[in-house]
Amino acid sequence: MVKPKMPLPIAPPTPTAYATAYQVLNPAPGTVEHDRRAVERQPFRFVQRIAAYDGQQRIDQLRFFPVQCHDISRRGIAFLLPGRLDFSRLVIELGSEEERMYFEAEAVNFRRLSGYTTRRVEGLLASMGGTAAGPGAVLIGCRFVTKLDL
Repeated sequence: MVKPKMPLPIAPPTPTAYATAYQVLNPAPGTVEHDRRAVERQPFRFVQRIAAYDGQQRIDQLRFFPVQCHDISRRGIAFLLPGRLDFSRLVIELGSEEERMYFEAEAVNFRRLSGYTTRRVEGLLASMGGTAAGPGAVLIGCRFVTKLDL
């Protein structure tokens, strides 16, 4: 499992992360996003947390680790890691310390990236033992399965 070796020196998710995720996941009736045929990805450049999921409703908070998110839609989310996950079922925590949402998700797409130069991503991935510009940077696409009440 790709997991950081030590606590990461990153800022916690902001309330804006919750508002952005909530707006994308709960579009107002009559908007383009409310139409199921048109699901657009929205940039979502926030650090959020994930954990492997075994179907249990209770998850130890220590199992969560940070990921640099890339984009989000009503159907899923993509984030960056230095390599592939060794699990496909996961829980993703979206939001901030004040407001959080939890979703069961399934990793369905893995794509290697080259030349990714965003400093924040480079710093996050470097602290996790990878490099953003090298062959280890992987964009992981996940499909939301259900919202969880944790």
